[in-house]
Amino acid sequence: PAAHSAPAMSFAVNPSRLRKQNAESEAAAAAKQQKADRERIRRLIITLGDDNKKMVGQIKGLAGALEDDVELHGDLMAETVLECAKNLPMKANVYAAWVARMAEKQPAWANSLLPRILDDLRALLQTGRAVLAQVLLQFTIGLGNCGVIGLNSMCDLLQGVVGLSDGLKQSKGGDLGVYVALSALPFVSAAAHAKAGDKLAGVMQRAEAYMASRDTSAKSLLQIVRTYGTPDRLEALLASLEAFKAAKWCSQVVRHVPGFEPALESKPGLEELGSLGMTAEDVRKSKVRMQVPLMSSQFLTGGSVSDGADDHMALHDRWVLEEYVLLIIETFGKDVDECAKQILRIPVLHPEFEAITIETLFSQMLRLPSPPMLPLFYTRLLGAMMDMQKSTKALVQQCFSVLISRVADLDEECMDVLAEVYAYQLMHNAYQADWSPFIGDKATEQGQRFVRRVLDRLQRLSFHQNLLHRLPENIHVYVPPEPVPASGLSVQLKPEFKEMLGLVKIKDPNDAPVVEFCSKLQRRPVEAAAPEEASAGADFAPTESAPPAEDAGAARDGQSEEPEAKRRRVGEEGAAVPG
Repeated sequence: PAAHSAPAMSFAVNPSRLRKQNAESEAAAAAKQQKADRERIRRLIITLGDDNKKMVGQIKGLAGALEDDVELHGDLMAETVLECAKNLPMKANVYAAWVARMAEKQPAWANSLLPRILDDLRALLQTGRAVLAQVLLQFTIGLGNCGVIGLNSMCDLLQGVVGLSDGLKQSKGGDLGVYVALSALPFVSAAAHAKAGDKLAGVMQRAEAYMASRDTSAKSLLQIVRTYGTPDRLEALLASLEAFKAAKWCSQVVRHVPGFEPALESKPGLEELGSLGMTAEDVRKSKVRMQVPLMSSQFLTGGSVSDGADDHMALHDRWVLEEYVLLIIETFGKDVDECAKQILRIPVLHPEFEAITIETLFSQMLRLPSPPMLPLFYTRLLGAMMDMQKSTKALVQQCFSVLISRVADLDEECMDVLAEVYAYQLMHNAYQADWSPFIGDKATEQGQRFVRRVLDRLQRLSFHQNLLHRLPENIHVYVPPEPVPASGLSVQLKPEFKEMLGLVKIKDPNDAPVVEFCSKLQRRPVEAAAPEEASAGADFAPTESAPPAEDAGAARDGQSEEPEAKRRRVGEEGAAVPG
């Protein structure tokens, strides 16, 4: 007899299969752990410095916690810190200080950041993204303040950026290099100014040479209130730098992380920052254009300055505070609530902080020739800030009052935007407002024009009867007429029009039968109509050529036959020609 064959090995206990399953499970567990580590690293870096009271301790603690992750996740850490430095303008110096702590134990990782910074800065300047370039340059200045890069190489970079304006007119992108370079100087620490003051003065002199030939004749066309004469932010920046110098480069707005000392040369083991590798000719060829905005109009704080009050914010601090607000709007504009939180969290303790913030938002909302964001965005932003900080509500109402009192001097485009925003404000404030400027002897011609525009836009947001019910009676004269549908047109006598009215519903609307009915009308042939009805019935004209006469009856409703009584009734009620 044939020898008994060995029993087949069970598939479940196959050692090869078990080893493969174990290997796959180990690989999956390793991938899951790596993903968790990456998320942990990103979360720690992004939230660094959120608590101002524990900022210094957080920087030291995070440097120690991530020191061992450089080998596996160094690229992720470098990418994350650069993205945070570009998109979190309030924490640029915090991230620079953390990089300085990391450089003490991981100099090679810190050196790997430098070429990335130059590449990103060059790309941002070449594409004209001045806001991100400003914040990235502020982060680079912070690296110089903390001793990661030498002050000499930092000043050389500033010279390279300001040199992008050499020989260029304002209309050819000349403002780009000067504005980006000078906007970084307020963030240079007092210790860095003490050691590299001569080189920083050279940057300012080069900028002043450009400003001497800069044409500012078009500035008057951008004034929100024609009588204010507000300077643009580049002019105000030069003046604020002089004020900074007089204040010995000390500021109540710019915060520096303590515990670091700058140096003219890089520390041992750290490389010097390279050159920008970009010239003014590159800016000219890229066709980058930059319109420098005006400083915020002092709708609320102008009186304290003219009265000689000693509690108004210094010029250089005001410039930086406005810059913070503009940068936050640019980076957080897609999330209104987060944008409001970031603005209110600016670490400035000053009596005029809220007033200057509101002035900046109103000035951006009315900015000429067009605001950076839609007026609805600023309305929602102001509403979110009033909900989060109740003390801002009175300032917003006061700002509206000041603008309404100056409506005669307001630019016409600004008046349109203000009317739209004021209509939103009335909705948000339950139709409550100070109507006295539009009543009696106080009602000027320009004021009446303004309130009519406001109520015209308000009626679009609400409806006529609601306005008459909610607004005071002495304001009803400015309410526009109630919009009613047209009537008495010959086309409205057609049966198709009546059928369409039956399909279109306000409550529980359904577009499917309406589209189907319109398609049916487009397939219908042109019927012989009276001459006076031909133009009125053009809305129901077909888009395809009419079928032959013998097929007209079948093509009318997609049916071969139609009862004679129905055709007769249509002819009587709708004046249609019988088939």
